Amino acid sequence: MQEQERSPWSDPAYAPAHVPPHDPAHVPPHDPPPRRRFMILAVVAAVVLLGGTVIAVAMTATERTKKTTEPGDTGAAGPGPGVPSVLMPPTAVPSWPAEMGGVQPDPRMTTPTGPEFRQIEDACALFPKPVLSRHVPAATGRPGRGTEEWTCAWKSTQDGGKDRKTRVTRELTATITIKQSVGQRSATYNAAKKIAQERWWAQHPDQSPAGALHRGPVRYRDLPGLGDEAFGTYAVQELVGESGVGTVVVRVRNAVLEVTFKGGTNGLDEFGDERFGEQQAMPEAAARSGARELAGGATAALLACTTCTG
Repeated sequence: MQEQERSPWSDPAYAPAHVPPHDPAHVPPHDPPPRRRFMILAVVAAVVLLGGTVIAVAMTATERTKKTTEPGDTGAAGPGPGVPSVLMPPTAVPSWPAEMGGVQPDPRMTTPTGPEFRQIEDACALFPKPVLSRHVPAATGRPGRGTEEWTCAWKSTQDGGKDRKTRVTRELTATITIKQSVGQRSATYNAAKKIAQERWWAQHPDQSPAGALHRGPVRYRDLPGLGDEAFGTYAVQELVGESGVGTVVVRVRNAVLEVTFKGGTNGLDEFGDERFGEQQAMPEAAARSGARELAGGATAALLACTTCTG
């Protein structure tokens, strides 16, 4: 007999499973789906793994604490792996007593020797033109304006020598300050303190920020007979070539004048250009005498000013 073709609709093997009627008294155990079962197993494994890590960390910390608390142990960390060191060049840290009030004026210098100055109409005009033209010939000026402090600057550059193979540079920079009274301190006291601070810097150039520009010593000298008190210095600065620098600081009552006269001589090449870095410093005698005469001329003009004390 020919076997009939089995159909999923007629074959009992394909029949759906018998589902018994629902019995409220009997609740079969709930079996989660495979995906949820997998997620539960993953969470459990993670918790077990994390717990093991925490336990390991806790055991390590306990062991480290135990080691550091053993008798004779200071608790300091071990040397650990070597770390390459970087050596920085030593840097000179300047001392700042002058700026911090550590320098006080001589009490004998705090009494005014005349009416204190109130104003200056044209501070740069205090330098007499004949003196300027002698030390800074054919100079170009840069006058300053202010009410308590003025800065003036002149510079000249001229070819010199019989064959015009050298170039002479001269520069004049001047600062004129009129100090005012502050509280119980008179204007003259404040000016005396300012020049005392400037004198301290001049006598301790190695602790001054400007000391890095100097080549060789800074020679200090008191200048009696100029104003109420004065001093001067000479030094050689080396930037591009050398410059001889003469400085004079003068106090007249409550006014302080700082005059810097500097310069040098450089050779010229066949094209008439200065030889780079070969400038020779202005000699000390010329720098000192020029700064002294320029400061003296301005001081005399200030003392003769009839409108400066009004």
